[in-house]
Amino acid sequence: MSAPERELAQALFQAAQSRGRLASVSEDLAAVTPLLLRESRFFLNPGVPAARQTEALSACLSGQADPLTVQFLNLLCARRLLRLLPRILARYDALCAEAAGEITVRLRIPYAPGPALLNQLRDALADWGMYPPERRDRVSFDIVIDLDLIGGFMAECNGRVLDASLKYRLFLLNK
Repeated sequence: MSAPERELAQALFQAAQSRGRLASVSEDLAAVTPLLLRESRFFLNPGVPAARQTEALSACLSGQADPLTVQFLNLLCARRLLRLLPRILARYDALCAEAAGEITVRLRIPYAPGPALLNQLRDALADWGMYPPERRDRVSFDIVIDLDLIGGFMAECNGRVLDASLKYRLFLLNK
């Protein structure tokens, strides 16, 4: 995730948290993101003036979305950054989960792991310092099946990445 996406998500999170509207903003963004992607020929088209896009977006959301959400989306529209919205939303949701004491680990693995393996990984990742051991029970996994890894896994949590994949080990051997 790039710095602008992290910074925008952090700014929105702080604004929503200070107003007590974390959940409503999250729900609004989750609802509007598919619409924007579906209508990407209009909203992501550099040939359409930003003012026209902003006007259309405001009309779509009028009275249906939190004013903070509308303001944020208008800012993204005006700066031609709507293409970043899915990743901003993912980071925003991660910040909300963190604030609630939850820990989300993005797990890239070449097959669907069973509950026993997830429990082993939960303990191992705590032992490796990915999160405090006493918070193991607050860990959930966002599982991504990645056949390119061949074997092993990659875990991403709180901006840290642990690459225990066979693909990475083979890369190190070829260096």
